[in-house]
Amino acid sequence: MSLEKIYEAVLDYGDDEVFKLVTAAVAAGADPQEILDEGLVAALDNVGEQFSAGTLFVPEMLMVADAVKVDLDILRPILAETDIKPIGAVVIGRPARYQQEFGQHGSRGCRLSCC
Repeated sequence: MSLEKIYEAVLDYGDDEVFKLVTAAVAAGADPQEILDEGLVAALDNVGEQFSAGTLFVPEMLMVADAVKVDLDILRPILAETDIKPIGAVVIGRPARYQQEFGQHGSRGCRLSCC
């Protein structure tokens, strides 16, 4: 299974194609950390660079995020069974009195785990 195909499918916004490729790679015994790093994260890095350069915009970024999110759900339990430890956590929050759109519903933050 080629990690380059996964990389290209992510950049082509191919949700179903990425899912099929990642599932096939896992079934073929590919290293889940390599799938994550060289297939999915590398594509996300490319998207970030394109966004910074002004050649890609938020809707495209969201399409790529959707393509990667499902595959992270596949890889997360597999990675949890290995000796690989998470690299950290992302905590998103706001000051208690900050009343913008996302803060009007009483939420003060959330925690996202990193693979």
